[in-house]
Amino acid sequence: MAPLIMDDRRRITFPESLGFSPGDSFAVEKTEGGVLIKRLASPDPEHFGKGSVVRKGRILVWDGPIPDIDAVEAVNQAREDRIRHMMEPE
Repeated sequence: MAPLIMDDRRRITFPESLGFSPGDSFAVEKTEGGVLIKRLASPDPEHFGKGSVVRKGRILVWDGPIPDIDAVEAVNQAREDRIRHMMEPE
């Protein structure tokens, strides 16, 4: 088991040994035995093109091209993708 640390802003720091990268997305589920953290699928390169999440000062930003899609539609699509991914059997 690897220890996770939550700071005073409720941010959790994962050890590098787990292989996660800045910008990774997770689903968190409370279970009887504790908390289950699942990594969500990476963004579809067809929708987002080539790029990565990079640190600029104290925040993470996307440095790739911005897709030609309505912002509301993009949020709705991302939400549907997350829900669909969470509902898939393991």
